[in-house]
Amino acid sequence: MSIRFAIKSTVDKAKKEGDAIVRFSGTSEAFKGSEERDSIVIGVDGGGNPKIIFNTGLDPERVELYRWYTKEEQEIVKKQIEEMKPLIAKNYGGDAIIEPTNAFFWKKNRDVNILSLNNQDADKFYDTKYITHALL
Repeated sequence: MSIRFAIKSTVDKAKKEGDAIVRFSGTSEAFKGSEERDSIVIGVDGGGNPKIIFNTGLDPERVELYRWYTKEEQEIVKKQIEEMKPLIAKNYGGDAIIEPTNAFFWKKNRDVNILSLNNQDADKFYDTKYITHALL
Protein backbone atom coordinates (compact mmCIF):
# COMPACT_ATOMS: atom_id res chain seq x y z
CA MET A 1 0.00 0.00 0.00
CA SER A 2 1.21 3.51 -0.71
CA ILE A 3 0.00 6.99 0.15
CA ARG A 4 -0.04 9.77 -2.44
CA PHE A 5 0.25 13.35 -1.24
CA ALA A 6 1.13 16.84 -2.42
CA ILE A 7 2.82 19.74 -0.68
CA LYS A 8 0.72 22.78 -1.44
CA SER A 9 1.25 26.48 -0.87
CA THR A 10 -1.21 28.14 1.48
CA VAL A 11 -0.79 31.44 -0.34
CA ASP A 12 -3.25 32.18 -3.15
CA LYS A 13 -2.25 33.19 -6.66
CA ALA A 14 -1.75 36.94 -7.08
CA LYS A 15 -4.76 39.02 -8.07
CA LYS A 16 -4.78 40.99 -11.30
CA GLU A 17 -6.37 44.27 -12.24
CA GLY A 18 -6.45 44.16 -16.01
CA ASP A 19 -3.00 43.02 -17.06
CA ALA A 20 -1.26 44.35 -13.94
CA ILE A 21 -0.57 42.16 -10.90
CA VAL A 22 -1.65 43.65 -7.58
CA ARG A 23 1.50 43.71 -5.45
CA PHE A 24 1.53 41.63 -2.26
CA SER A 25 -1.80 39.97 -3.09
CA GLY A 26 -0.33 36.47 -3.47
CA THR A 27 2.35 34.59 -5.39
CA SER A 28 2.99 35.61 -8.96
CA GLU A 29 6.71 35.32 -9.42
CA ALA A 30 9.04 32.37 -9.36
CA PHE A 31 9.90 31.23 -5.86
CA LYS A 32 12.19 28.77 -4.17
CA GLY A 33 11.79 27.76 -0.57
CA SER A 34 13.43 25.18 1.63
CA GLU A 35 12.97 23.71 5.06
CA GLU A 36 15.34 21.59 7.13
CA ARG A 37 14.29 18.41 8.90
CA ASP A 38 13.01 19.03 12.41
CA SER A 39 15.42 18.19 15.23
CA ILE A 40 15.87 18.71 18.97
CA VAL A 41 19.15 19.37 20.80
CA ILE A 42 19.12 17.23 23.95
CA GLY A 43 22.49 18.12 25.41
CA VAL A 44 26.20 17.88 24.61
CA ASP A 45 28.59 14.96 24.34
CA GLY A 46 31.99 14.71 26.06
CA GLY A 47 33.63 16.80 23.34
CA GLY A 48 31.16 19.67 23.71
CA ASN A 49 29.32 18.79 20.50
CA PRO A 50 25.52 18.98 20.54
CA LYS A 51 23.55 15.75 20.83
CA ILE A 52 20.70 15.94 18.35
CA ILE A 53 17.61 13.79 17.85
CA PHE A 54 15.98 14.15 14.43
CA ASN A 55 12.30 13.82 13.65
CA THR A 56 12.71 11.05 11.08
CA GLY A 57 9.03 10.40 10.48
CA LEU A 58 9.76 6.71 11.06
CA ASP A 59 8.34 6.42 14.59
CA PRO A 60 4.78 5.03 14.48
CA GLU A 61 4.25 6.11 18.12
CA ARG A 62 4.50 9.80 17.12
CA VAL A 63 1.75 9.56 14.49
CA GLU A 64 -0.95 10.19 17.09
CA LEU A 65 0.63 13.63 17.63
CA TYR A 66 0.06 14.59 13.98
CA ARG A 67 -3.20 16.45 14.54
CA TRP A 68 -3.79 17.08 10.83
CA TYR A 69 -4.70 13.39 10.39
CA THR A 70 -8.01 11.86 11.42
CA LYS A 71 -7.88 8.74 13.63
CA GLU A 72 -8.49 6.56 10.57
CA GLU A 73 -5.71 8.29 8.62
CA GLN A 74 -3.35 7.91 11.59
CA GLU A 75 -3.85 4.14 11.50
CA ILE A 76 -3.10 4.09 7.77
CA VAL A 77 0.06 6.16 8.26
CA LYS A 78 1.23 3.90 11.14
CA LYS A 79 0.76 0.85 8.94
CA GLN A 80 2.64 2.57 6.11
CA ILE A 81 5.57 3.39 8.41
CA GLU A 82 5.77 -0.20 9.65
CA GLU A 83 5.79 -1.48 6.05
CA MET A 84 8.28 1.05 4.70
CA LYS A 85 10.80 1.35 7.56
CA PRO A 86 12.58 -1.96 6.79
CA LEU A 87 12.74 -1.05 3.09
CA ILE A 88 14.12 2.41 3.88
CA ALA A 89 16.74 0.89 6.20
CA LYS A 90 17.72 -1.65 3.55
CA ASN A 91 17.93 1.03 0.86
CA TYR A 92 20.24 3.30 2.87
CA GLY A 93 22.47 0.66 4.49
CA GLY A 94 20.82 -0.69 7.62
CA ASP A 95 19.04 0.18 10.84
CA ALA A 96 22.05 2.02 12.28
CA ILE A 97 21.98 4.49 9.38
CA ILE A 98 18.36 5.56 10.01
CA GLU A 99 18.72 5.93 13.79
CA PRO A 100 17.29 9.34 14.84
CA THR A 101 20.65 10.33 16.36
CA ASN A 102 22.67 9.78 13.16
CA ALA A 103 23.50 13.39 12.23
CA PHE A 104 25.66 12.25 9.31
CA PHE A 105 22.55 10.84 7.60
CA TRP A 106 19.74 13.11 8.78
CA LYS A 107 21.68 16.41 8.70
CA LYS A 108 24.64 16.09 6.32
CA ASN A 109 22.72 14.28 3.55
CA ARG A 110 20.97 17.18 1.76
CA ASP A 111 18.58 14.81 -0.05
CA VAL A 112 17.25 13.71 3.34
CA ASN A 113 17.69 16.86 5.44
CA ILE A 114 16.28 19.62 3.23
CA LEU A 115 12.94 19.82 1.48
CA SER A 116 13.25 22.33 -1.33
CA LEU A 117 10.25 23.56 -3.31
CA ASN A 118 9.90 25.83 -6.30
CA ASN A 119 7.11 26.69 -8.75
CA GLN A 120 7.46 23.40 -10.61
CA ASP A 121 7.45 21.23 -7.47
CA ALA A 122 4.64 23.02 -5.60
CA ASP A 123 1.80 20.96 -7.07
CA LYS A 124 3.73 17.74 -7.65
CA PHE A 125 2.28 14.54 -6.21
CA TYR A 126 4.55 12.32 -4.14
CA ASP A 127 3.99 8.61 -3.57
CA THR A 128 5.31 6.66 -0.59
CA LYS A 129 5.98 3.61 -2.75
CA TYR A 130 9.21 5.45 -3.64
CA ILE A 131 11.76 5.39 -0.81
CA THR A 132 12.79 9.05 -1.17
CA HIS A 133 9.15 10.19 -1.16
CA ALA A 134 8.41 8.02 1.90
CA LEU A 135 11.03 9.97 3.88
CA LEU A 136 9.06 13.18 3.30
